[in-house]
Amino acid sequence: LITAADGDIERAEHGIVYIDEIDKIAKRNGGPEGTGGGRDIGGESVQQGLLKVLEGTTMEVPLSGGMKTPFSQNATIDTSNILFICGGAFPGLDAVIKKRLNKSAGIGFGSAVRENYDEDRDILKNVKVEDLKEYGLIPEFLGRLPILCRRRCVPVVFPTGARLLVFRRR
Repeated sequence: LITAADGDIERAEHGIVYIDEIDKIAKRNGGPEGTGGGRDIGGESVQQGLLKVLEGTTMEVPLSGGMKTPFSQNATIDTSNILFICGGAFPGLDAVIKKRLNKSAGIGFGSAVRENYDEDRDILKNVKVEDLKEYGLIPEFLGRLPILCRRRCVPVVFPTGARLLVFRRR
């Protein structure tokens, strides 16, 4: 971000950061092949670390754009006014949504006939925050991302009131 702002810290502090593959930091229950005893490497702890950045904090970042080392020249940046947009593929999220929607289906003579979502090709249109929580994102992290976009477009409203609508290509 600092490099894109030509080294201008003030400009970088009002930038936009897109974090891709945010689904990779979802905490996983169980271990390898469901053994139940594995460690959560990079799950909840990474989400906790990103919380500070999303909430707005003052942090030291290397000016070179690489890894932070004792020999690198650092700059202090405030993340309070940076717009963070997160995205990812979320493999398996469709199963979480189907599980929630099909669970509400009734059984028996007096129950209402409900739709079966097993064959729905556009199931992601039904995603809710509770599905992302079940997927493995912690509630504190989800609370810092107030807009949930379902597929085709991303509505973005800037603090100045300006609006931006970005459409996905197929």
